[in-house]
Amino acid sequence: MSQTKALLFPGQGSQFSGMLSHIGLSSSTILNKYQFEIDEFSKTINFDFINLIENKEHEELLGQTQYTQPALLFTSCLAFNELITDKDGFNYFAGHSLGEYSALVCANSMSLIDALHLVYRRGNLMASAPKGAMSAVLGLDINIIDEVCNSLTHDGFIVQSANKNTPLQTVISGSIDGITKAEEILKDRGAKRVIRLSVSVASHSSLMKDISHEFLKYLEEIEFSMPAKKIIQNVSIDTPENLEILKMNLVSQLYSPVNWVATMNKLSASSLLVECGPGKVLTGLGKQNNVNVSELLNYLG
Repeated sequence: MSQTKALLFPGQGSQFSGMLSHIGLSSSTILNKYQFEIDEFSKTINFDFINLIENKEHEELLGQTQYTQPALLFTSCLAFNELITDKDGFNYFAGHSLGEYSALVCANSMSLIDALHLVYRRGNLMASAPKGAMSAVLGLDINIIDEVCNSLTHDGFIVQSANKNTPLQTVISGSIDGITKAEEILKDRGAKRVIRLSVSVASHSSLMKDISHEFLKYLEEIEFSMPAKKIIQNVSIDTPENLEILKMNLVSQLYSPVNWVATMNKLSASSLLVECGPGKVLTGLGKQNNVNVSELLNYLG
């Protein structure tokens, strides 16, 4: 890949109360530009959308996936619109799970209001799926983790790699009994730490397959255009050739792993990678993948 510039959009885990104001996006001058989207989405959730994002009193509500997803998408898209001045200079966009939807909005593939409603529905569907668990596995090679997950799957458990974040950091996802068994084996196989995450949704696992059919129906209601930028999708680690492939990759993403290691490898020759959204999760993952990613506020000086 020749020298390029890429924007990276964060996924769940990067959200925090007050994230709009933290990156300078809470002024009335800025928010007035998005009054239509704010009002419409506030009606959908029957709650003041900006208050949800900014007020620490609503931190617990913000942490629920159906609210996390639109709040983080909105913040990331405003960061792109209002803070990234050299938009045309970025060749590639990539998003970590939910971040892929932020990337699509910023690449003019779908409207902001459609995306807010879509990820809200996505979050509600994910919350309605069978309960499960997720654990972060640290200090163990991805191939060993996949080997353990595959062997447990053959034994009837539901467990798989969900987020392949770095060569030595993978999040596994699946049924509670599957994750519990996998944790034991992975510790025996040499994992430095295995940390159970505080979630009840088994993202990017086969427990999401049943809801994927309903999600496809929602996708078909949205007006998509081919992205104006090259989007590296989580499932394919490639840019979609047409809208059908783009949408099917979004469906598959629900029950397939986020291949962030492969994404970083693909973009490693880029001359500049910038995290476009709140926090610095992707900046940290970049370092662990031996790729230099600039935190948004650092990039802006």
